[in-house]
Amino acid sequence: MMKRFGLLFLLLGLAFGACEDDDEMFDVPVPTESITFEAVPGGAVMRYTIPDNPAVYAYRVRYTNERGEEVTSLGTRFEDTLALGGFNAPREAVRVNVSLIDKNNVESEPEEMTFRTLASVPYAFLDSLQVVSSWGGFRVESSYTGSVTGLVNVYRVGVNPYSGEIDTLYLTNFSIPSGQANTFISMNVEEEETTLVLKTEDANGYAVRQSVYTGLTQHAMELYPTENLVVSDPGGFSQEIPTAGDYTYSGMLGIEYLSDGDKTGVTSVAGGNVYNIYTYATNVDGRGSYVQVELAEAKVIATVRLYGMYRNIEFYYHGRQPFYNGYQDRLPNHVKVWATNDPAVAANPEMTEDWVELADFYQNPDGNGSYWPQHNFLSTRSAADYANLTPYYADVTCDVVETEYKYLRVQSLDHFYTLPGYQGENTSHYISYHELEVYVKRD
Repeated sequence: MMKRFGLLFLLLGLAFGACEDDDEMFDVPVPTESITFEAVPGGAVMRYTIPDNPAVYAYRVRYTNERGEEVTSLGTRFEDTLALGGFNAPREAVRVNVSLIDKNNVESEPEEMTFRTLASVPYAFLDSLQVVSSWGGFRVESSYTGSVTGLVNVYRVGVNPYSGEIDTLYLTNFSIPSGQANTFISMNVEEEETTLVLKTEDANGYAVRQSVYTGLTQHAMELYPTENLVVSDPGGFSQEIPTAGDYTYSGMLGIEYLSDGDKTGVTSVAGGNVYNIYTYATNVDGRGSYVQVELAEAKVIATVRLYGMYRNIEFYYHGRQPFYNGYQDRLPNHVKVWATNDPAVAANPEMTEDWVELADFYQNPDGNGSYWPQHNFLSTRSAADYANLTPYYADVTCDVVETEYKYLRVQSLDHFYTLPGYQGENTSHYISYHELEVYVKRD
């Protein structure tokens, strides 16, 4: 008898439990017809409409990302889209479970749907790359036009000095740029041929993809003696101001300071007058301006290096035109190098088709990605501090050719406008840089 009562109570308990489970299930069907998925780089966007039912609070979405992690997201009434990320390689038919929940977090029966993804930025970027042997290193040419996020880490294959084994040795990294971009990788090793490995990582630091480039040859270059250069201004673009005569303009501006050997700005600090800058700057609207360089003899041109000066606190607060309240946005972001051996062409102040283009340097004017004016402000005007600074510069690197040239024109086509953490006010389009060097093929 007791056994019969026990079995009866067990069956009643299961029945009540089943009814209780039914009460815990949110009995509203998922309206799949009001849900769509759009593939985007690195994932998809879910577009949805919440059912016209006051009991429905949100959609709950579950899927597994590329790393095998289960992702749960909510799409509430306050939005109509939901980002589904976590992918790198393009994917087809990623399964996703979509359900509805009420305000008590009670969930409806899920519906399985699928979405597709596009390649993420760090994945797709490598498809746009070409690595070219260059002077003193290698040039990474890219043409990626999508959104910008992530890094590229650069390694060379060589002997690890600690293990004595062949390994990938870290060289540098750079931010993924957008549009046509050239990134120069400086390297000086003894091997005739080099293998580079480029590895991308996403914004969270996860490795994404790598490409290997073999058979690269670097070409040796050396500094051409500055004392053998004649730097001039036949186009009349340079501001020639010998001294700060009034409160309006800085002094010691002129073409001569592009080859005086000062690579950081120490001359101004040592001179004791914060208004005398000892540098080169163009007149108003220097876009398209150039400086001319004459070598003592024709050489194979490798690189033209442009230096920027370091600003100090006094310079910042007491600036005058052309540097009033800014310097970084005076530096050129787009530079071309032209060459000729014809003295008659060199004597003509107009830029004509007789000049041969050797190099084209470009970085985004808003500082998106790599930008060469990266440096810190100083809080002191001590010349000793300047002596310990590492100069910063832009290398305008030429294509590898064997033709020698005697005359160069270094043309600044545009300047930086705004940079991260810095708002410029260069509405008059002054262009300035502090020192110029020429590197040639090593004999």
